[in-house]
Amino acid sequence: MLLPDYVKKIDLPTPYAVGAVSIYYFAKADTAIDIGPDQKSTAELLNEAGVKTDKLRILATHGHDDHIGIAKNRQFSRFFLNDADADWLMYKYPGNDIAEKNLLKLGLPPLYVQGILNVIERIFKKISVPVYEAINEGELFDLDGRTFITIGTAGHTPGSVSFFLKDEGILFSGDAVLADITSNPGTIFVVSVPVGKCNFNPIKNYLETLDKLESIAPVLIAGSHGKLVENPKERIRELRRSYIERIEKTYYMLKTNPMTIFETARMIFRNHTADDDLILQLGEAMSYIYYLKNLNLIVRKDLKWYTV
Repeated sequence: MLLPDYVKKIDLPTPYAVGAVSIYYFAKADTAIDIGPDQKSTAELLNEAGVKTDKLRILATHGHDDHIGIAKNRQFSRFFLNDADADWLMYKYPGNDIAEKNLLKLGLPPLYVQGILNVIERIFKKISVPVYEAINEGELFDLDGRTFITIGTAGHTPGSVSFFLKDEGILFSGDAVLADITSNPGTIFVVSVPVGKCNFNPIKNYLETLDKLESIAPVLIAGSHGKLVENPKERIRELRRSYIERIEKTYYMLKTNPMTIFETARMIFRNHTADDDLILQLGEAMSYIYYLKNLNLIVRKDLKWYTV
């Protein structure tokens, strides 16, 4: 199934390992879902694609730089973002000394510390909150006679949302459901604490999101990275199985051998090729630990986690 001709998928390069990000442009409604990273090529490519940014309304799926970074330095007609994501975007970097101590609490070997600190500093240099209007679950948006329903899809971030064209059955999912890669719940877990002051249990929230998306039964999912998802039901179930397996694997690993979060991440993911990969793996491992801890199934002693 193809996208209808009233929406244009525009792939923009990013400086991140995930590769290009896809934004979706509705020319007649002067609306875009996400708008791309903070780099010169974004504005140039949007211009080449005929996107009139001066009167553009942005519906942000979430607050990551590859999706909304350009909004830091460019004014749009209206910019919508969920408050829960704006909350963690306001987090202030605590400085390298505190960050290093927190990384060591994860069991991170000193060998890796400086590389991870470099990544964290780079991340926080890009974090800021554009001037925005709050967007909430259930909110409706008119797109030249068509209606978007806002669906809360927390997990990847606390305030992730998706947009559903109910009559057409098309879900614009941001990073909530992607064709070829997983959603990486826990991306806001940095330097051992959740960023911002939000009550966020990424894996629990994400599994609830998958249940919600299965219940609305989209016929096509247009995600932010990679190809369209033409088998939504199967893909949603595949993602659910994958995360439940990782939760169970984490529990049974800790039951057999208490581990630090770093050790847990290495056992789940086996390897990494760059510090950027490792910090994502640490964040996701932390989200499994947090999930099990909230079920009172594990406890921590010193740096290691044990089953109860």
